[in-house]
Amino acid sequence: MKILTLTPHKPIVYSPGIISLVLLPLFCLVYLKQHKAFVRYSAMDIAVWSPEWNSRLPKRLQRDFPPVRNYLRINLDGNEIGDKARLDFARLEIRKMLASGDTERGIDFHFWNTAKYQAFITAIDICQMENAGICISYKDDIYVIVPKR
Repeated sequence: MKILTLTPHKPIVYSPGIISLVLLPLFCLVYLKQHKAFVRYSAMDIAVWSPEWNSRLPKRLQRDFPPVRNYLRINLDGNEIGDKARLDFARLEIRKMLASGDTERGIDFHFWNTAKYQAFITAIDICQMENAGICISYKDDIYVIVPKR
């Protein structure tokens, strides 16, 4: 009876199991990286104005919209070259407005019926990248203002 003796047994080595335990997670990570599973997405807060909401608030909290400011109106009409130039100009104006803390002026992006969706997204991106104070969307406009402190 060999079972009852205390002689050491030959260790069991199962190389396919070890290979799968090491390589399978590695292959999974490579696959997920190739399919952009680790891409970080973010979101941005945009206020959307509704007159109904304002009327439901108590009188002391109701506000006029748009806030009383001197707005620089940026008309976006669908002409790609013209829209790009206007959006670049608006970016510079937002930078100036934020650097000076100007609460008297604001930017009004107005989108005509022929405006492209890309122009809308670019206007929102400008607000995000420049850390604009408040961006409020209402009908065909996006209003950018610096809040009063």
